[in-house]
Amino acid sequence: MATNWSNFKGNWVTRRTNDDFIRLDGKLGPEEDFAVNVDTYLFNPDLLKKKVPHAYTWIKQYFSDKFVIRKGGKK
Repeated sequence: MATNWSNFKGNWVTRRTNDDFIRLDGKLGPEEDFAVNVDTYLFNPDLLKKKVPHAYTWIKQYFSDKFVIRKGGKK
């Protein structure tokens, strides 16, 4: 819901344009969009914040600041 997906008669739809996605494969459905947004949050958060601010805010609130990539297997 944070990224404007709706289930309409069993099909996932969105009103977002191509420009509102980090990568076009995110348009395949909400699961792929979520995966792309999480990947971008971890590796390029500034891009996600700029391009899909609602996703950035939701991920940050849900997972908190502890949601980061570990370096060398340890934090």
